[in-house]
Parts: sequence; structure tokens; C-alpha cells
Amino acid sequence: MYCEKLQNIQDSFEHNKPNDQSSLETVATLVYASYKVGIKELVTIKDIFAGIYGKEFILGSMNNSNLLVSPKLISKLEIPRIDPILIKEYLKGIAQTFGVSNPAVSELFLNDGNTSDDEGGDGSKVNNETGSLIDLTSDLPSVSQLATPKLNIQPTSPSPTAPETDTLSKMLKPPVSDYRDDEQKSIDNLMKRFEALKKS
Repeated sequence: MYCEKLQNIQDSFEHNKPNDQSSLETVATLVYASYKVGIKELVTIKDIFAGIYGKEFILGSMNNSNLLVSPKLISKLEIPRIDPILIKEYLKGIAQTFGVSNPAVSELFLNDGNTSDDEGGDGSKVNNETGSLIDLTSDLPSVSQLATPKLNIQPTSPSPTAPETDTLSKMLKPPVSDYRDDEQKSIDNLMKRFEALKKS
């Protein structure tokens, strides 16, 4: 949206430096976005604006000290911070569930009794909420208690035996006796025709 606004006011930069509120908000918002996301094209635009509006304006837009950056864009680009106490309790719950034990994990369980005193009423409230989460995960089985699935491997049938050479030859060749009988019949027929020709 602000890139479209920049296109609408780009002709103004050829004559003078736009100082109206809408133009300043557009420039400051684009500079802030270039600092947060680091897109190459936005960084180039930021460098161009630095030559027009000066270094102080660019620095003020990068950290929004000039209060010109769009609040909607700030909320979209802002990364929410998680409470360190919640992170610690989540890690402790994971360590208890899976039975992890090492020096780094042991440090998580140190000063557990002082947490509520240091934090006051709010700390005890967080501990109560996260404690319920740990209670829910404590009933889960550890990795060592999980049953190993049994593989049902069926024995493979033995490969069929190769046919013997004699069997193959018998299957491919006709019987010798039949072949000789046919040959003898052909010779007898020829002799009969030959005798008939002599008599004629």
C-alpha cells in the first residue's frame, strides 16, 4: 500500500521535498520496513531517501523516534516476546517427560523455590499455570517405556528348482521314433511311385 502511495508522489520529488504528513508517513514507513525486513529494493529506496531527507530523518524513521511510522505496519512486523519463565517451565516439562538428565537440564530446576519469592504474586500465578501443564505431561510414558513394534516377517518360499537338461530337451524335441517313422513312410511312398513308373 505504501509503495503505491510512493508511486503517486514520486513526481513531487523531482521538484521539491514533500513535507506533508501523508508523504512523510509514507517515506518513514518504507524506511522502517527496509530496516526490519532487509529487502534489497527497500534498502535501495532508503538510501535514496537519505539523500533527500537527510541522515537524521532516516535514523528517526528506523527506530520510529519521529513517530511517523504507521502503527499498523509496526504491529505486523513486531515479533512477540515470550515470557522467559514460561520458556523455562516448558523446557522442564519436556525434560521430565522424556527423562533427559544433563548439567544444562539440572540448571533449570535450580532456584525453583525462589521463583515465586522473586516474582511476587505474578510469579506464583505463572508457576501455577505452568505447573498444571507439567502435571498433564507427567503421565505420558517415556521413550524407554514405549513398546517396540514387532515386525511380522514371513519366510520366503524357496526358489523353484531349475528343470533338468534332459527334461528341456524332451520338451523341445519331438520323439526320435516318430521322426524316423515319418521318414520311412516317405521313402516307401517314393519307391512305390518309382515301381509304378517302371511298369508303365
